[in-house]
Amino acid sequence: MTSDDPALVNTEREEGGWPVITIWSDIGCPWAALALHTLRAASARLELPVLIDHRAFPLELFNRESTPKFIVDVELSAIAARRPELGWRRWSAPEWTYPSSMLPALEAVQAAKSPAVGGLSRGGSRRPLCPPP
Repeated sequence: MTSDDPALVNTEREEGGWPVITIWSDIGCPWAALALHTLRAASARLELPVLIDHRAFPLELFNRESTPKFIVDVELSAIAARRPELGWRRWSAPEWTYPSSMLPALEAVQAAKSPAVGGLSRGGSRRPLCPPP
């Protein structure tokens, strides 16, 4: 696949005049979260609202276990050191409260998406997920 492959880039798909960007990621991955933050910041900076069609890519199903906290901590620390303005911190609650699976959170993300990209109805609301400031 290349970056101009229609399976990867929704250049023809718009909702309410907003381009739709499809992202496949695991919400528990700090690197994926950084990519989404960067996309949203660029959208706001360019005053280009977009709809994000987040698709679940649950790494725990491929790895046969959720990503261990000690791995996430190292990755999060690396990002926080380079991007302190994000305010990201390690998990500070008791370790036994750390999520054992990201699957329920991924389901919530899918349900909360705009109906235009497959989410559940929100009373007809069709606002962009990355509105300009």
